[in-house]
Amino acid sequence: MRPILILLLIYMVYRTFMKYVLPELMRGAINNAQERMRQQQQEMNARTEIKTPPKEDKTIKGGDYIDYEEVK
Repeated sequence: MRPILILLLIYMVYRTFMKYVLPELMRGAINNAQERMRQQQQEMNARTEIKTPPKEDKTIKGGDYIDYEEVK
């Protein structure tokens, strides 16, 4: 009779742990991972904003303009 009660107690503890404790642990781990990803994205955005070169003017400055014709 005693081993059955011990097994039942172990089962009840296991079931309670899986139903209440484990989801909270997983939620905390997921929130931590999301926060780290958010920080990494902000760092990457800050890096790309700094490294963007100024836009150059695309107009033709001096030199000869060549008009190409299609060759058949």
